Amino acid sequence: MAQNMSSKGVKMPIDSADWNDYNTRVVCEIFVDQVAAGNRPNTHLSNPGYDEVIEQFAARTGLRYSRLQIKNKWDKLRVEYNCWKKLKSQTGLGWDSTKQTVTATVERWKQLKADIPGCTKFIKAGLQNEELLEKMFEDIRNTGADHWSLGQGTIPTATNDAIHIADDNEIDDETEDDEPSAKRKRGGSSKVDKSKKSKSGSQKMVEEMSKSNELSAQTLSSIQSFTKTREDPPGCSIKDVMALVEECGAVEGTNEHFIATEIFIKKDQREMFVNSLRTPAGRFAWLKKKYEVKYGN
Repeated sequence: MAQNMSSKGVKMPIDSADWNDYNTRVVCEIFVDQVAAGNRPNTHLSNPGYDEVIEQFAARTGLRYSRLQIKNKWDKLRVEYNCWKKLKSQTGLGWDSTKQTVTATVERWKQLKADIPGCTKFIKAGLQNEELLEKMFEDIRNTGADHWSLGQGTIPTATNDAIHIADDNEIDDETEDDEPSAKRKRGGSSKVDKSKKSKSGSQKMVEEMSKSNELSAQTLSSIQSFTKTREDPPGCSIKDVMALVEECGAVEGTNEHFIATEIFIKKDQREMFVNSLRTPAGRFAWLKKKYEVKYGN
């Protein structure tokens, strides 16, 4: 792939992005950090979130991709994750522990291909980086573009205001515009058609109300799941953990304190630090090792 060099010495891809396994893993890790930092207000990252991904990805890989390239990768990963989860939810499938993917007969795969477009890519191997993609997308998987986030205020409810229900006159006018003028003059026929259209309008109202209620139920379930997963166990908040960091000797200005500010935006890292490392000396040594692994001695 042809590349230019930026003024900072970072490779600038000219054409398509190189999403090999390593680059994909790196960008997923950065995506997760941005989600944890609150930079995903809905189904996508915010502009500052994408900018942060661009900078961190360039620092770790030497490749500087555009916001569009990063966003396209986010969208592709989201589609793959949704496809994989839907595939795994199907009944009657086997599991290959070596390939980490589902198994099925040839005929069943043909059916799955029709029902779940794109799923056949998982015949040879399962979804890569599933644990990271779950943190990126699971809480928004069921609601799609209608996802509600905690920062958007009140919970959406099913109301008639959100549904446009055409009345009989509106339906009649819309249909008559496409009818020949001779047909409009047939009085008896017009009354029968209007009765049928009125019934159609009622059916549409019921269907739309049902869809709206179902969406509200899914949204509420997603919110409850999202809230539960975001809650910190006792003693594992960022404030509590950073207090332990300073208590073990990693005060502000040290390498150990710096690495703590990076890794403890992740809840699982905070829980491990609190529950698995029991002594101040052990915690300090762990932070020191974390810094050395990432930045060298």
